[in-house]
Amino acid sequence: AYIDGVLGMNSDFVQRKFHVFGAFPAAMFYIANVSDQASIHKDILKPLMYTPPGLDVKEVKRGRLLDIILNDALYHSGVTLERTCDKLVRSLLEGHTVVVVDGLDDAFSIATRNVDKRSVDQPATEQVIRGPREGFIEMLTTNLALLRYRLQTPEFRIDIMEIGQRTRSKVAICYIQDITDKD
Repeated sequence: AYIDGVLGMNSDFVQRKFHVFGAFPAAMFYIANVSDQASIHKDILKPLMYTPPGLDVKEVKRGRLLDIILNDALYHSGVTLERTCDKLVRSLLEGHTVVVVDGLDDAFSIATRNVDKRSVDQPATEQVIRGPREGFIEMLTTNLALLRYRLQTPEFRIDIMEIGQRTRSKVAICYIQDITDKD
């Protein structure tokens, strides 16, 4: 609920509820534009949903669950344990995936960042004399990833919507919540 309250208003924030080994309620959180979604599905979600070979889920106690997830289930090498919600939010903003399991004191922060780090250049067709000299020429998701990469604050908001009756173009309204005037 805390993570959803801090980041849930963003269109690129993803939360997925599931059961670890089909028995233990859990939730996974990540920001789609700055995370490697293929790795999340292949190296995190799939191994946690299916029981490792030779393991009887009925015999797994919550006290051993943390050890089993770290040593037997997760294929990813960049896993750290975090206890505080603030550190989990910071991890999400850095492009990590967070997995919380009901009954465990620690959450898993897994390094899944994947951001195209090209430089943002001045567009050739829109020369300006005063003001910012940056332009976005990539796909919307890439441009949003560049913004997320530079503004790693929970107050940064992204609202994605479609405009136009024929083109149905996707646009994003980006703002910092505690600075922007709502009107």
